[in-house]
Amino acid sequence: MQIVNVSGMHHLEDIDSNASTNTESTLSTLGFTITKTATASGDRDTNADMALVQVETAAVRVGSGTPTTSLGFLIQPNQFVILETEEEVANTKFISAVAGNHATLQAQIGYKKK
Repeated sequence: MQIVNVSGMHHLEDIDSNASTNTESTLSTLGFTITKTATASGDRDTNADMALVQVETAAVRVGSGTPTTSLGFLIQPNQFVILETEEEVANTKFISAVAGNHATLQAQIGYKKK
């Protein structure tokens, strides 16, 4: 068992849910918000630097570059992926492991920086 410590996060977004697709896609492409927009009080845009993604209903392949239905780490339903840097959150791609059999991805996005 791995324990995930999110106490260092200055902000955690609400949990969001989107489906994987037949095309390799980043969290952003799948519809997750990974950038907190600047505010009128002077805060700048902030990119997420942590994401906890749980896979439900069907398997996905995960990796950088171009994962396919047969290439990439196979993540089964009820398993999760921890993305721990801004680059990982922005660039890691997900694809349905079986074309047409899409997974539900539950993600909690976090920001360590203010």
